[in-house]
Order: sequence, then structure tokens, then C-alpha cells
Amino acid sequence: MNLSAGNGYRPKILVFSSDKISDPATEGIKEEIDLNRDGTIKVNPETLQTSVQNVFAGGDVVTGPSSIIEAIGQGKKAVWYIDRFLEGLDMNAEHESKLPAIDVKEVLKRPGITNSTPRINGKIRTPEERVADLEEIETTFTEEEARKSAERCLDCASCRECHMCIEACPADCIDFFQKEKVLDVSAKSVVIATGFNLFPLEKLPNYGAGKFKNVISAMEMERHLVPTRPYNTVLRPKDGCVPDNIAYVLCAGSRDHSVNNTICSPICCMYSIKQGQLLMGALPVADITIYYIDIRSFGKDFEEFYQGDTRGDAIVERLYEEVRKRDNITLLTGAELIASQGSVGNFDLTIKINPRYVKGKCTEREFEKMEKACPISVPDEFNFGLKERKAIYKRGEKALPPQAAIDMEACNKCGECEKICKENIILGQKPESIKLKVGAILTNTGFDP
Repeated sequence: MNLSAGNGYRPKILVFSSDKISDPATEGIKEEIDLNRDGTIKVNPETLQTSVQNVFAGGDVVTGPSSIIEAIGQGKKAVWYIDRFLEGLDMNAEHESKLPAIDVKEVLKRPGITNSTPRINGKIRTPEERVADLEEIETTFTEEEARKSAERCLDCASCRECHMCIEACPADCIDFFQKEKVLDVSAKSVVIATGFNLFPLEKLPNYGAGKFKNVISAMEMERHLVPTRPYNTVLRPKDGCVPDNIAYVLCAGSRDHSVNNTICSPICCMYSIKQGQLLMGALPVADITIYYIDIRSFGKDFEEFYQGDTRGDAIVERLYEEVRKRDNITLLTGAELIASQGSVGNFDLTIKINPRYVKGKCTEREFEKMEKACPISVPDEFNFGLKERKAIYKRGEKALPPQAAIDMEACNKCGECEKICKENIILGQKPESIKLKVGAILTNTGFDP
């Protein structure tokens, strides 16, 4: 494409539009119009005017892949500035997004425009259907119904601003005066709602999901607990009776290669404990038991929320609590594997035990006094730095072994802890090297929050 005709004539105005960035026409004008590095046309973001004064561009050739609505909006904006350009008016004027409404009768007169298809309304499930499950009362459209409903549009994918939608909407949700806004907000924290996918229960047939009606997902339990719940109480799906014994099975499918799920969801622990507390309010006499592999209380004060959940529900101890009781297993924490020799069933290990600077004989009462007296506070890495901990601290409420340690990088050696529990403080403690003979090694490296 050449923007100048052979006789030297240049068109008064040229509107360039394409639905593909890779359109050959874009390639053909790269010598005459400035392009971005990705091949899109470079324009003035306000007027949509290109580097050639009488050429305007909009749509995907400017923005890259976007929605049809954004493309239509740019087209309308370009028309407004083209009109000003042709009239010789100031191009710095702010675009008026409001355009005159088109008479609906004029639209309906256009060839091919009809509005004879009846409206498709959502279906309301009968009471007999609703008592059998926890699905929504009003069903959504099927794909076929959605397509038929979309075909009723007066001019699908190209709004003519007939304002029929304004008249039809009882909630007054339509606003043709809206413009794009850029907001500067100061906040202490940000919540990004990414959404989630529920793990399919049918992949774990050993729990009886789908076979036994009383085996439900956490989302179904949430439906039982919300204020708008169907029956205003928690009922067993099978017989409609109030349950007196509820068991939560956490970590179902978590880090399980047999079902091709190698990850752990970090949110299930806390919402299950939350649901446990809500259930104790809804069913005060019910027994609630939570089974789990390990608790991931990863956010600010989540550990305190977990530890404070003591109003009656039983949280079954994690697997490594049982591991510690086995005579043929040695559990070492705060340790590093320095060297190993041998083969499976016969390893000779050299292990370095890092110092805690606090003996295990220190009581909980003594620790609380030392923690209160410690003058040093640092960001708490176990709460993502959202709160502070002291230089003498415990590495999480459920850390094993449950004993205190001193962060020597933060400690100023003020001696306050020694005044309270001198016999259990060893500020000069050195790393210890031990040797073990074992049949197998399991190294848990931990993680960085």
C-alpha cells in the first residue's frame, strides 16, 4: 500500500482498520507509518492519529488482540476526532463519548434486522428437584439457549445505542456516560481473587464420593453454612436429618502422583478450620473431626487462628507426630546433611546440628517471659513479614520440636533472656556434628515464604 497516489494526490482522510495484526496491509505500510515493535500501528492514544497526519487507526491493529467492544469504542472515538480534523477544529479537545441515540424504529427497518424471536427465560427448578441436592434454584442457559438468546440482539456485536437496554433493565445498570478511569489507591494489602478449580472427587473413589450421598465437597458444605442456605440449617443430603458427627478429610488428592496432582492448595486448611468453627455454631452438640497430613497456616495470624480453634472440634495430629514415636526413625530438625556414603539400606551419614542457643528444658512460661523482655523485633518470616517477632522466638506454633531458638543475626546480646533463664541459654553454643548409620534418608528442605 502506498499512501500517496502516483499523481501526487494524497487523500483527505484515510481510515485504517484490520482484525489481524499480521494483515499484509500492515506490512505494506511500515515504510510510511510508524509501527510498534510487535507490528501494531503507533497512534496518539487520545486521537488515534498515526504518524501520518491524515491517517487514523484503531482496533486490533493498534491494541493487539482485544474484545469487539473495545474495537467498537475506538472506532467511535476515531470518528469523533476525524470529524474535528476535517473541520479544522482543535484536536486536543476531550472526546465526548456520548453520541446521539438512534431511533429503534430506524434500526428495525434495516435489511436483515428482525426481532420476532421470543425471549428465552431461565428455568426455575421445582421443589421436588431442589430438595434432592444443593444446586441453584434458577438454572443457567444451555449453550443452545445462550446462542438463541444472543441471536435476538438487534445488531449483534455492534451497539447502535438505541437505549432499549436502559428501558428494559429494572436495576438501572446501563450507563452510556461511563469512561475509562485510572485510579491511584493507597492500601496496606491487596487481595487478588484468582478463582480456583475444585479437585474432582471422582478421582478418589475410596472416599465414596458419588456412591454415598453424605460424602460432599467443601463447596457443598459452604452452601450449607452460608446465611442464604437452602434449609436454614445443616442437613444430611441422604435423609435430611441433622448430623451429629462430621469428619473433614483434608489433603485429599494433595501431592498425589496417582491422580496427577503434584501440588498442595494452601487455602484448604484455613477454610476447613473456619467451616469447623461455623459448624460448632450451627450444630453445638455435633462432634467435628479434622483429618490432615499437615496444616499450612500461611498468612498473617493464621497460626493463631488455627491454634485458637479449641472450642470442641478435634484436629487429628499430623503424620510426623506419629513418626516421632517410632523407635526405628530418627527425626532431626535444624540440621544439615554434610556427607553420606553407602547405598540403599546401608548409609553412613555426617550431619551438622545447627545451634538454637536455647536448651529444650526451657518451659513455656520461661519462654513467654523471655519473649516479653527481649527488646529486639524483626519482621516475622512465618507471617510473610506482615507482623513482627522477637529475636528469641519459636519457628511457628506447630514446629517440631516445639522449643525456642535465638536469631543470632538479630540478637544484640543484651542478656535479658539470661536473667530469666540462665541455665537454659547458651549464647556461645556451636554447631554439633554427629554420625548416623541408617537404611534410608528423607531430607525435608523447607521453603522460602
